Amino acid sequence: MNDARETAIDKQNFEQIDDTGARVEGKNAATIAVVNDYMSYFFTNPSKNRLSAINALTGARELVFCLNEIAINYINDKVSNKTLVKRLRGMISERVFTEKEFDEEIISAPWLKGKIQSWKKHIKDGSAIGALRTGLMGPRSLILICDDAPQFKGILEQIGLCWVHEIRHYKKLEPTHIDFKETMKEFLDEFFEFYDLLKLYKNKPTKRRRKKIEKWFSKLFEEESNYFALNFLKKKTFKKRASLLLVLDYPEIPLHNNASELSVREKVVQRNIKHCFRTWFGAHVNDLYLSLRATCRKLGVSFGAYLKDRIYHINKIPPLAKIIEVMP
Repeated sequence: MNDARETAIDKQNFEQIDDTGARVEGKNAATIAVVNDYMSYFFTNPSKNRLSAINALTGARELVFCLNEIAINYINDKVSNKTLVKRLRGMISERVFTEKEFDEEIISAPWLKGKIQSWKKHIKDGSAIGALRTGLMGPRSLILICDDAPQFKGILEQIGLCWVHEIRHYKKLEPTHIDFKETMKEFLDEFFEFYDLLKLYKNKPTKRRRKKIEKWFSKLFEEESNYFALNFLKKKTFKKRASLLLVLDYPEIPLHNNASELSVREKVVQRNIKHCFRTWFGAHVNDLYLSLRATCRKLGVSFGAYLKDRIYHINKIPPLAKIIEVMP
């Protein structure tokens, strides 16, 4: 499956990611779905955090860590202790740490003893991101399409946020005053007109449409209305401008994260039926099964025929990676 996943990554410069709760050995866990147009990959992990997301994006490879410029820049954005960041900057090298080595030599170092736990977390996250972006954990994409969950931010160079998730925040507003109701209706009508223009640009990007979108975005989310709750949300949306309008630079990326959301629904249905997996081995076998089935579906390959071909060593169906290679 990893060969197919890596080939699919080479075909597109983006991946979509989402997660959902899981239960393994009677304890809470999380299943992460990583997808693009050619593959779907599922990975169940004990935690729903940034390292788990990185692990899923690498195809469950063993995590490695590197204190390089990428790592230090990430840590500098997260850690307020400039003396600590300066010390870490002085440790920049080409050395690649295993997780055990990194925990023993960096995280457990005397000079980090007693420091804020979140700082240690950011140091570890940043060093894993530094290793990922420099290719030390295999192929990876340039862009990550996701919802606004914090654990997905900062992993890849670019992040594209989901417009469907964004509109959900506004739909939760239920004003009772007649003036506010009218304001909300006018805003939502204009919002969907704006979204239609984004879809037009995605199908046929032009400089004229780009300028119109940039100008309209500012007008839509900067101008204040008479409804204070709406204004609060508009300010939050405007701060996400770069990620929401990433499609202007990369028209090939989707405007929403529906593909990964639909993928994790299969795990939700399983959780409702089975409740939990008794062992981690069983959880990971199920991840592989779902990954192969979803990938076969995207490639137009019968999953039943694929299993029969592999179990009985018929070998008439090419490896999934080979099928992806020749697809347009």
